[in-house]
Amino acid sequence: MIAEAVNLFRVAVTELARSTQHQLERLVRLVPGPEYPPQRDLGEAATEYRKYLLNLIRATGGEVLPYGSIPHDQIVPRAISKEKPFSESGSGYRDFLIWMSVVERAQRSNDDVAFISGNTSDFCDGDELHGTLLRDLDARGIRRQRFRHFRSVEDFNTRIIKPLLTTLEELRRRLVEDKTTGATIVDNLSDRLLEQLRYEDDLLVNGALGLPGSSLSARVSKLEKASIRQVRNVTALDTRTASVELRLAVSAEVCVDFDREQYLRYPEVRQYVGTSDDGDSEWWTATARIPESLLVDLELLVDAQTLEVAELQVTDIQRDR
Repeated sequence: MIAEAVNLFRVAVTELARSTQHQLERLVRLVPGPEYPPQRDLGEAATEYRKYLLNLIRATGGEVLPYGSIPHDQIVPRAISKEKPFSESGSGYRDFLIWMSVVERAQRSNDDVAFISGNTSDFCDGDELHGTLLRDLDARGIRRQRFRHFRSVEDFNTRIIKPLLTTLEELRRRLVEDKTTGATIVDNLSDRLLEQLRYEDDLLVNGALGLPGSSLSARVSKLEKASIRQVRNVTALDTRTASVELRLAVSAEVCVDFDREQYLRYPEVRQYVGTSDDGDSEWWTATARIPESLLVDLELLVDAQTLEVAELQVTDIQRDR
C-alpha cells in the first residue's frame, strides 16, 4: 500500500510538473528576462512523501504490512484464470499482493478488519467484497463477518466513526447531566463492586486508610450508598459498547483485622480502631467495623443502550476527606 500510494503521488506530481513546465516555457517566451524557479527533482519529492507517510502511520499507532508470502505458483494460476482481484486483461498483481497482505494480517488476530479501497471493480461485487475474496477468507478459517469494505476513508468515517462519536457523546451527556443514567449504572454494578472491593486489601490498607504493616487486613464488608462523583473518560469501542472511567463516592463499612502486636506497635492502628479495654491481655485478635467515606476509581465496559455493565475493574481507592 505504501509503494502504491507513493507511485500515485509520483504520477500526480509528474503530470502537474509537466503542465507547470509547459506554462513556464510559455511565460518565458512572453516575458523574457528574469529567471524562473527550476523544476524540482521529482524522485526526491517522492522519497520525502514516502517518509512523511511512514511517520504519519507510526505516529498514529499504525502498522505497515509486509507483502504477502504467497508463492508464485499460486499467483500465476489465479492470474491466468482471471479470478479477482485480477481483471479480464490479467492485470492485478499489485492488487493481489495488497489483498493477501491484509488476509495474512487478519490471520494473526481476531480483530475486525475495515478494508478501504476505491477499486471496487477488482475487489468488489457491488458494495460488498467479491465472492472470490470471501472464499479466500473461508479457506483460511477467517469469519467473513470480520471483514467490511469501505470505498474511502470518508465512507469509513460516515458509517463507523461518526456513529461511534454520536454514541460516545450521548452516553457522556447522559452520565454527566442525567442523574437517572448514573443511578442505573451504579445499581447495575453495586453487587459486583462490593465483590471486588472485598479483595482490594492493598488499596485499602496502604492507600485509602493509610495503615502501616503488610500483615494488616482490611476489606469493604458492606456498601451503604454509591453515586457518581466524576466522569473521567468515555471511549466508544463500537456502536454499542463504551469504556467508561468513573470516580464513585461510596459510603461503606470497612472491616479491619488486626492482632495485639499490631495494635501496640502502630499508633495509627490504635487511632483508627479506637482504644481497647483488653490492652492488658496476653494476646488477642480483633476485627473493627468502621464506617467510611471512600472515593473509588473504576474502569467499566458498558452497553451504551441498556447501561448494563459487562466488565468492572477497581483502579484506585482513597478516603473522601
